[in-house]
Amino acid sequence: MSEKKTSIPQVAAAHRERKGVGAWRGTKPPGFILQPELFMKECIGMDVSVRVMNGAMWKGVLAEVKDNCSVVIKPAQEMLYGEKDGPELPEKELVKSDILWLRRHPKDGDSVAEQQQPQVEPATDKNRKEP
Repeated sequence: MSEKKTSIPQVAAAHRERKGVGAWRGTKPPGFILQPELFMKECIGMDVSVRVMNGAMWKGVLAEVKDNCSVVIKPAQEMLYGEKDGPELPEKELVKSDILWLRRHPKDGDSVAEQQQPQVEPATDKNRKEP
């Protein structure tokens, strides 16, 4: 019996040739990573969740972005593994240097969600030929 040598699949990041591929070609817009101030200001009035350096996650409506880029969430609820942890606070200020990420949770009426959705045109029957 002959044995075939098969190559072992490797993680793409481990290949040295991949270093010259260029920028990541993901489908999500860069948002918070590249322009955190602009992204936070776009999210005013939206439901957001914010992860901070101490490991806590806060959910609420982003009410204000201050000049020093600290954010104010009203009302603010601390979350632990997706469950409410502690009482809801009427207001919570989070300092920019402590924020790891900010995620928005758009609703149907939010303007940012409407801008990102492509316009869907009614489907037409292109295969139909008129005599």
